[in-house]
Amino acid sequence: MSRATLDASEGWSRAGCAHATVKLHAAGGRAWWACNACARHFAPVSAAVAVTTVHDAPVPEYLSVSELAQRIPYSESTIRHLMSAGTLRRDEHYVKRAGRVMFRWSAIQAWLETQGR
Repeated sequence: MSRATLDASEGWSRAGCAHATVKLHAAGGRAWWACNACARHFAPVSAAVAVTTVHDAPVPEYLSVSELAQRIPYSESTIRHLMSAGTLRRDEHYVKRAGRVMFRWSAIQAWLETQGR
């Protein structure tokens, strides 16, 4: 578990939280982690640290199978199965150069949007 870096006099706990689920909170120009169940504060985020979510991070246009599996709710084996079944198509969703498969992120996003229909 993370330990708090600010003094208890500032209202932060040094002990950290025993709960496994935490959430990042922000208010008044400050950010801190808190237990999702009891909202107990711990491990404040330094003002010098830029807080970004995975979705805010820039995504390269081409992704490997493992990188793609980290971005979408499918495992590497499922992605490979979708390739062999023809659901994800070569030269449309991915390219293969020198034996290496690279997925076009823009094509994958478009494919994902059609999956709910």
